[in-house]
Amino acid sequence: MISKDFGGRDLSLTPPRLHTPPTATRIETDRLVLSPLTFSDVTTLTQVFASAETARMTHDIPHPFALEDAFGFLSMAMTQHSRRFPKWGIRLGDKLIGVLLFSETVGQDSFGPQMSLFIAHPYQNHGYGTEAVTASLGWLRTHGGAKIVHAAHFADNAASAQVLIRSGFLYTGRRTQETSLMRHGPHTALHLIKIL
Repeated sequence: MISKDFGGRDLSLTPPRLHTPPTATRIETDRLVLSPLTFSDVTTLTQVFASAETARMTHDIPHPFALEDAFGFLSMAMTQHSRRFPKWGIRLGDKLIGVLLFSETVGQDSFGPQMSLFIAHPYQNHGYGTEAVTASLGWLRTHGGAKIVHAAHFADNAASAQVLIRSGFLYTGRRTQETSLMRHGPHTALHLIKIL
């Protein structure tokens, strides 16, 4: 469940300068902290996206996920982070264990932001995804002004399906054929919405 088009793959390893600082937003749950990503997360981010199997469940996360990929991802997350479309790192203590992004949707899904979630493989199946999603939706309803949130997952991604269903998302019945850097050809994606 990762958003598309996070940035070019040919970036230098020097972090780009930001013209405006990202909006400061922070959420604390019982176990987690959601806070904006920074370039200090670059090395840890390569570890978050280290699993080839979980990269298969995304659109454009490559494997291996190199340092230049991490800089591209962070550049996107930092420059596009806003109250309406926040982009958070999910932290367990001081350790980055995932990312949660809200992005603008276009076309048929333009009725609300698109949510994308990625939890590092060693931290899956501990309820961290559901905890992060639930907290972020509450924040978005109060501070971001969203009324509806859209999400999607590949049909064979049972873990994402469970997180979304537990977080109150409902299937719309819409199915699309979408691609992934880690798969050959198009694969079925199932679409959901959550009314806030």
